[in-house]
Amino acid sequence: MHERVCILTTVHSPFDTRVFHKEAKTLVSAGYDVTLVVQHSCQEVVDGVRIVPLPKPRSRFDRMTRLALSALRIGLRQRAAIFHFHDPELIPVGIVLKLFGKRVIYDVHEATPEDILVKEWVPERLRKLASRVLGRLERISCGYFDHIIVASRYTGRTFPEGRTTTIANYPLSCFTRNGEPRNRVAEGPATLVYVGGLTEDRGLLVMIEAMRLLEGEAVELHLLGPCENGLRSVLDSCPANVKYLGFLSLDQVFQQLKKACVGLLLLQPTPAYWHAAENTNKLFEYMASGLPVVASSFPGLQEIIEGNGCGVCVDPQSPQEVATAIRSLLRNAELRSRMGTNGLHAVSAKFNWDVEARTLKALYAQLLKDN
Repeated sequence: MHERVCILTTVHSPFDTRVFHKEAKTLVSAGYDVTLVVQHSCQEVVDGVRIVPLPKPRSRFDRMTRLALSALRIGLRQRAAIFHFHDPELIPVGIVLKLFGKRVIYDVHEATPEDILVKEWVPERLRKLASRVLGRLERISCGYFDHIIVASRYTGRTFPEGRTTTIANYPLSCFTRNGEPRNRVAEGPATLVYVGGLTEDRGLLVMIEAMRLLEGEAVELHLLGPCENGLRSVLDSCPANVKYLGFLSLDQVFQQLKKACVGLLLLQPTPAYWHAAENTNKLFEYMASGLPVVASSFPGLQEIIEGNGCGVCVDPQSPQEVATAIRSLLRNAELRSRMGTNGLHAVSAKFNWDVEARTLKALYAQLLKDN
């Protein structure tokens, strides 16, 4: 009989790259019976993962309360050998599961106590308090959980070393199979691409201002990903050379990356982003697709990008510097080709999910053996 695994998330989409395409499908390939409890429209089995739907919440508070309770109830019915949850708001759920004698893994995607300091939905006067409370809650709760998975070494620094494993957001092998150096610009405007959540702290406003400086030139920016409601008006007033394509499936992302010439990664200088280079999934997807990158000049990002000669690092708060870097790359096909080749080779050699998948499988095998 295959061991059962129950993955829980109230925040992420059902086909999130890390949650579904990387971790859940890796566990299926290792022979586990995997159930994913997630916001979705119906119950179905996709690529061997049984998806059990949660309803769409009415608000963020509703998601943190009613939806979390629903996830707990559904999870307890799964009789899983291991429960693997992905959201800080599910920490109380993880503690309850431990009280029921379950094996529990907490998967930490970001340094959330630091990340919350720049969240627009948290009133500014409460952000420091919320950060301290969440940080303390994580530190206390980690004593209950069987293991902590983190997406970067920086994120893992506050968790117990003996029960914490880094599983980086390196790209799936399917990205490298689709990768090719970008040594020419197709007919029509050259295409820049950004993949990920559209927020101020991820550089949305800077990207838009850089494109204003490039108006009149043969270049477009395609934005792929969910947008916070408060920024919809910003997208509505974008210059004509910015195209918002919304949230796309993984296959659709492939197609957009294949059409692009340059990938943008202009994270703003918050503590959560400054250190967590291993957690920048889109960086490695750009590299795996053969795209040169224009990225923030943070130490970790510079080490990867400049160390492998696969892009240009700029001040992420300067639209002028971003626009200059874009112009330079678009005018030099040979440089784009060389950087794209370097990034593709780096991902093929070391920054790839195959390595992380082996770590995940070994961790699960050890947890089941120890218990």
